[in-house]
Amino acid sequence: MGDKQIPTTPSMMPNWLPRFNKATHNRLQKYWAPYVPPWALVVHCGRKSGRIYQTPVMALRKGGSIAIVLLYGSDSDWVRNVLAAAGDPEVRYRGRQYRLTEPRIVTDPADPALPWMARRVVPRLGVLVAGLG
Repeated sequence: MGDKQIPTTPSMMPNWLPRFNKATHNRLQKYWAPYVPPWALVVHCGRKSGRIYQTPVMALRKGGSIAIVLLYGSDSDWVRNVLAAAGDPEVRYRGRQYRLTEPRIVTDPADPALPWMARRVVPRLGVLVAGLG
């Protein structure tokens, strides 16, 4: 995203929960999240470390794009990695693998790229929308 301003969205979770989930639940969820909707697995490269990460997320598909709910806000490491396009971010959804293209944060419920269910959470949480390549 370069010099563009990234919309800030709040986390709806307590401050300790992302660290706890990263250390415990994410390690288990990565095995089933790519196959069980509305869950998905974002595979991304660290901006600084260059390391590959796998992050379980809640995702909804609409046509050739995917909307990923930002439960921990737009300041999450995985969000910043995907927006920086470090490596080639991918999503594994319903047993298939897709490259994420042109990712952006959406905070407007009227955005036509949003599935109807995502429109309900966008005002509170924000959503990362990306094309599926």
